[in-house]
Order: sequence, then C-alpha cells, then structure tokens
Amino acid sequence: MEILHEKLTLRGMLHAPNDSSSHRALAVLFHGFTGNRIEGHRLFFHMSNALEDRGIASLRMDFLGSGESDGDYADMTLASLVVQAKQIVSWVKSHAEADQIYLIGFSLGGLVASLVLEDDPTIRRAVLVSPGRARRILERDKALYEQAADVIDIGGNPVGRGYYLGLSEFRNRPQRFHDGQNILVVHGTNDMATPVSFSDDYLAVEGGTKRLIKVLGADHGYSSLAWQKQLIHEVTQFLTQG
Repeated sequence: MEILHEKLTLRGMLHAPNDSSSHRALAVLFHGFTGNRIEGHRLFFHMSNALEDRGIASLRMDFLGSGESDGDYADMTLASLVVQAKQIVSWVKSHAEADQIYLIGFSLGGLVASLVLEDDPTIRRAVLVSPGRARRILERDKALYEQAADVIDIGGNPVGRGYYLGLSEFRNRPQRFHDGQNILVVHGTNDMATPVSFSDDYLAVEGGTKRLIKVLGADHGYSSLAWQKQLIHEVTQFLTQG
C-alpha cells in the first residue's frame, strides 16, 4: 500500500475482511515516536488482525522517515505528522468504500490522532492509546529540548531539534473535540514514558464523549501478553459496539 506525499512515498498495509460488505468501517492506525506500522511486539499487526476478525478493515502506514517509508526521521515534526495523517485519511475517503472511518493512535500517534479529530468532524470514533501531549512532552524532555545539537540520538534514531521546537507551537494551543465524537482513551498504569496523567488531560478537553480505561500494571509498550490482550479487546469492543 503506497501513498505519495510531497514527492515521497508513504508505505503501509491494508487489512480488509473477506466479506466486502464489512468495508463500511475502516480504522486508520497512527504509530508512535520512533515506531512504525508494526510497533513493538507486533502490537499493530495483532490489532489489525483482531479488527479484521470483527469485520473492520484497517490501514496502518509508516510516517515519513519511519519503517519502510521514504524520508529522514531527522526531518520529523508534529506538524508534518498531522499533515501526513490528514492525507492518509483523505486517501481513505477517496479510495476506500468505507461509510465510517475510525482513528487509532498510539503514543505520539495518539496526539496526532487527536489533532486530526479536531479538524474532521466526520470522524465519529477514535481510540487514543497511551497518548502523548505537547506540553507534557516538552516538560518531560526539557533537557533534550534545550540541547544545541541539530540532531539528537535517541536510541539510534536521529531526532531533529526541529521536532522539539515544533512542539512549542502546540504547547498551549486550546483543543476542542466535536459534539458527536466518541473517544476512548486507554493507558497503562505503570507507563513511565507517557504517564497516565497525560490521558487525564484528554478527558478535560471540551467537546465529544470521552472515556478512560486503565490497564492495570501495563507499561508504555504493553509488553506482556495479558496487557496486549486487554488493550486489543478494549479497542475492538469499542469500535464494534453500536
């Protein structure tokens, strides 16, 4: 699956149920910081398969500079991710036979999904999994943010200073969801990367109907089979309920 974005190619995977009538619902998955469309422990792969079993198609793409997509990760900014995410959703609207489009965003992808929701009232349901928050990320990574280096080495990933500078644009930006949007927030109680307090912020955003489910003991990557199972169950149940 390929989508052209500013002369660069986004690559991903489309999962479609065998029953063509099931294409009426399609979930778009946005991966996290330094992640990819598979995510750790094949989390997104398993989630897409579970959705497919429940009759929901899904599209999981690598953002530019990630996975198999073109581009350099050092050029990544939050604003650029939001533009890419909106183009992916636009592609789905133009090419997929889907009556309803859902969003699933993990970590930084959760923040991206929330910003797409703000601008697209046609998306009525979304799941934010351990979502990031611009102000909270800047507070957490203050030392990195203040480094003079143009590129910071984070776990072997070249993260551009522009990423941290760009977060400032969203630090105090007011956010509001649309009436009729139903948003599930899922967060592990032992998440050290994006603490559960990040999700509390989303519950305070105006508009929409929001609910938080806490996965007891889970870390940021849901690195146990039991935590993964509970997360996938909560996501599939929420997206398949009436």
